[in-house]
Amino acid sequence: MLLEAYTLAALDCFHTNVREGVSKVRLPTLVIWGEQDEKTPRVLSEELVEVIQNSEFKTVPGAARLSNLDNPAAYKMILAKSLGLPSRSLERKKSAGTPVGTLPRGAS
Repeated sequence: MLLEAYTLAALDCFHTNVREGVSKVRLPTLVIWGEQDEKTPRVLSEELVEVIQNSEFKTVPGAARLSNLDNPAAYKMILAKSLGLPSRSLERKKSAGTPVGTLPRGAS
């Protein structure tokens, strides 16, 4: 059952055409691609930027599929710059206890 679910998810991931839906995105969009990503060719990420209005493309150097894990410093810098934040603002605070990108309970 687990193998079947994985196979169906992989087929869906690699054979679904999202171009029509993506073209409807109207919010500012950042497309991040790892320069060593062999699963998603750069050209596909660049196509997203061509289709999505108000979008930009950034490459994470030395990163593959999981660019946020492969080169977290560069990933955070790209994300912070896109959000107009100082890059240190995305550092995890040890005393806070709340992972970066999550809201405290009761916040929305």
